[in-house]
Amino acid sequence: MINEELENFTEDGSSTLNNGESYGSDLGYEDDEDFVRYRKDMIFQNIDFTKHKTKIGCTIGPASKEVPDIIRLIDAGMSMARFNMSHGNAKDNARLIRKFFEARKLRPNRTCAMTLDLRGREIRCCNRTEPKEGVYFEMGETTRIRCDEYHSGASTHECIQVDSTYLPRAVRPGDNISFEEGNLNAVVLETEQDSIKIQFKDAGYLYTGKTVIIPDLRLAQIPIL
Repeated sequence: MINEELENFTEDGSSTLNNGESYGSDLGYEDDEDFVRYRKDMIFQNIDFTKHKTKIGCTIGPASKEVPDIIRLIDAGMSMARFNMSHGNAKDNARLIRKFFEARKLRPNRTCAMTLDLRGREIRCCNRTEPKEGVYFEMGETTRIRCDEYHSGASTHECIQVDSTYLPRAVRPGDNISFEEGNLNAVVLETEQDSIKIQFKDAGYLYTGKTVIIPDLRLAQIPIL
């Protein structure tokens, strides 16, 4: 099997997969041919990491999101790649997982598992507010909770955007809903198919990306994925 990395080696021993960075000098190889032979042995070395008593798990994130970065981790002995689903959206996470599979194809003789760390049942506010410094609500004020513009819109004084389409079906009139880690509380007045009308019991600011707290009995009705 021809490895993509070997096809991209240049005359000075660098690889286009590594953005032109050469590791020959770092490894003590002055001769390019020796360095390439070293890389070939490293790439095609048949190692079954499932037989190792010590496993190495690495979280794949912003610092290791490209294929060459993941290849370096596999070469260093990574036996399990962890993906934290609590961060990023579904599209970004899917792209990161595809790059992991691309990297693993370039190391056909290595064993590396994949772990998806699910965030569980959680509801979050939109990552934007208008105004940017936060939305202030007075005690007794009413507003609505929706999810139709969570990715493209922002939470405003008239509407709070959340990421769960199941929320309107999960809560009931009279339920408590808390924002800002319980510092801003409201009660559900009425529910519709795609929105909830709430009235604030406290005064305070609503900021971005914080968890929305509802009663545990209602939260259990929301799917994990």
